Amino acid sequence: MAWIGPAALNTELEDKARHAGIVLAGSVIAVPANQRDGLTERLLNARHWVHADMIAGRYLGQNGVTVEELLRLAGRAGHRLDAHLMVDNVVETIGLLPQDIGRITIQYPAVDAIEEAMAHARPKARSVWIALDNPTAPELSRALACGPDGLLAMLTPPGKAGHAADLRRLDTIKSAAGTQLPFGVDGGVNEENFDMLHKAGVVYAVAGRALVRAACPAPPSNRPINKAIP
Repeated sequence: MAWIGPAALNTELEDKARHAGIVLAGSVIAVPANQRDGLTERLLNARHWVHADMIAGRYLGQNGVTVEELLRLAGRAGHRLDAHLMVDNVVETIGLLPQDIGRITIQYPAVDAIEEAMAHARPKARSVWIALDNPTAPELSRALACGPDGLLAMLTPPGKAGHAADLRRLDTIKSAAGTQLPFGVDGGVNEENFDMLHKAGVVYAVAGRALVRAACPAPPSNRPINKAIP
């Protein structure tokens, strides 16, 4: 099947992020696997980050990137790659990642040994964030005690597509981070809620289908096919 051009980016959302001083990351799983390399180049050329979700275990709802894909993306995006691990076997998965990528984001609660996961992630990435999905007070305290470089608030259920952003999920993390720890958002980010995210103090925003539009299949041609003349 032929495709018309690479995946397109939403310039309105890009402009909002630029004016707000928010780092924008494009989720590569918003497009089919055969378009992800092209999308990565578009994101890097626009000076955005590349956000790659690995999804398995309790978070399996939509397909994430494979280890092979992540290794290839790391070769392209390097220090602007954010590997978001929504998996149960976090420590084992971290061992498969390449050295010196931009960021590893560990989904929590996902594994009891969050401290062990953080220790394994540190040598692999320039920064390590923890993503939180409506955390309880003890979960939040434990995450903060690990000394992450930032917190990522999940505005939709992690690993699940088709949900609208619930901005109330940001409140607890915003209060915990205060002015000492950068925090970002993932899930349901779009032009309509971006101004509210800016006012909340968000510095990093992951956007999927609101930022990225997959290339469309070329329409079938009605022209007759010219057969080769012997």
